[in-house]
Amino acid sequence: MKKIKITAFILITAMLLSLIAACGNDSGGNSNIVPGDNNPAQQGVESGDNQLNEPKQEVKILPDVPEDLNLGGYNFRIIYNAKPEISSWGIAGIEAEEENGNLINDAAYTRNMNVTDKYNFELVCTPYGDDQLTSTVLRRIIQSGSDEYDLIIVRQHQAPSLITSGSFVDLNGVPYLDFDKPWWDQGIMKQISIAGKKFAGFGDLIVGANDALRVLMFNKELHRNAGLEDIYTLAKEGKWTLDAFHNMSRDISMDLNGDGVMDTDDRYGLILQQGGVVCFMFGAGVDLISKDENDEPFLSAGNERSLLALQKIWDIANAPDLALFDSAFQSSTPWLNLQLAFENNQGLFFGEVLNLVERMRATDTDFGVIPFPKYDEIQENYYTFADSWCMNQMFIPITNQNLTQTGQALEILNAESYYTVRPAYYDKSLNGKFMRDEESSEMLDIILANKVISLDELFGWGMFGALQSALTSRSPDFVSTIERAEERTKNNIARTVNTILELEF
Repeated sequence: MKKIKITAFILITAMLLSLIAACGNDSGGNSNIVPGDNNPAQQGVESGDNQLNEPKQEVKILPDVPEDLNLGGYNFRIIYNAKPEISSWGIAGIEAEEENGNLINDAAYTRNMNVTDKYNFELVCTPYGDDQLTSTVLRRIIQSGSDEYDLIIVRQHQAPSLITSGSFVDLNGVPYLDFDKPWWDQGIMKQISIAGKKFAGFGDLIVGANDALRVLMFNKELHRNAGLEDIYTLAKEGKWTLDAFHNMSRDISMDLNGDGVMDTDDRYGLILQQGGVVCFMFGAGVDLISKDENDEPFLSAGNERSLLALQKIWDIANAPDLALFDSAFQSSTPWLNLQLAFENNQGLFFGEVLNLVERMRATDTDFGVIPFPKYDEIQENYYTFADSWCMNQMFIPITNQNLTQTGQALEILNAESYYTVRPAYYDKSLNGKFMRDEESSEMLDIILANKVISLDELFGWGMFGALQSALTSRSPDFVSTIERAEERTKNNIARTVNTILELEF
């Protein structure tokens, strides 16, 4: 295997708390969400599109590149958010100089060994510490006009200004990339495209980005002691709904210290960051952004189902004796306080990311993992939200002068990752390293089957933030919230779409 060269190593190690905080601050003013009359499937999240299972083909599918392809020693230069620690929101499994017993590292080593010699190219990697590879850094690199990197892997929320400024290539124009192949996540790819243009890619080269998906954990001891209905059975039978969640969580709260006030020392049905309330909305199949026949997004809001779902979510979020939010803690690390409260049996349900599920494995808390609930039993699928503050994507800079070779190398790496890194990630999640029981492993299939992103949240169009605030406020007037945000959101969508339509490549 060609030895992987590291041209720069700017690995900035951050404390665990600051890394958690980077993703935990997703409730800020740049967010935008609202109720919609559309099902996320209308954006391309079709049942099973995103399911993360081990490849089952009897015959290995090969990338559609020339059989005798020789890239002539091509240096495939990648700059990316590295993940040196379990808490980081970077990506693991890009480079691996040797096997070290870590499943992801060793799978990446095998993949790189398999393809770099076969096709005669090398990986030249520039890893950045989490939160250090920003839009400012990338803009400076790209606007200098120098052809430094072939591929950029960065957290999604850094991308909008770079997309609208024409800093990224439309991936549809890159030779050899075939988004119909199983190593590309068709659901995410459909959702993130605008006017037929795809600036971001999500494939098995970065399969670990699924760590950013939002899930619910539940405390098995509290659940068992309360004699509640089996959640796994409800989920498998399609009966895990907002009503089922509310019925379980509303009676579990208790004033543990007996001071007559529900505070951070007491027990709650739900422990959650305020920004995470929107996960219930997406889980209920409510999203305001749909696509027309030209793949152009538009605001779709305010039907009866959406308003009913939002009311149910508001009832959950605003019951002072049901939900404990990070805002209740007078602390610089409220996200950590939530985790500690869950470990201390102070919450039946705890909403967080898959990454935290892995960290929870080091605790003594007996917990299970489930998806966020559906609106009702009629809703066909469960949906899992991936926010742009944690999810990584792949981008090709407009300065790239080697699009053909880049397309070939990227397709080859994603294809081989499908057979090496993807199973390793799946095994890591299922076989005792991520999940603690077989039922949670079954839930992971459901969680990964239908992933949802929000263009409104990504680009900050306005409705996402308006609804996010309304869901955690004392004013349940969602109709007025929609009406107040409607014109601004429509104008912002139109501005973004027009800008993208005018881009020339």
